[in-house]
Amino acid sequence: MLIDKTSDFEGWKEWKERNKEGIDCEAVIRREGNVITVTTENLGVSIRSITTIHDEIEEVYAALTGDQCAITDIHILKNV
Repeated sequence: MLIDKTSDFEGWKEWKERNKEGIDCEAVIRREGNVITVTTENLGVSIRSITTIHDEIEEVYAALTGDQCAITDIHILKNV
């Protein structure tokens, strides 16, 4: 997992307050063979997680979850 602060990052206090107010966020989940990459960025925090699956499987499932938040208005685009 790689976590970086971009030039848009204004500090953890600002980040926390703006997240509490509610923000739009996009997460991209991409599969290339046996490698799953999840990327997201919000308010100057960029996260990239790479997972390699060692078993032979056809399908991969993902779940969205959060702590003390509501996840709404979800849009799923396949094969983008």
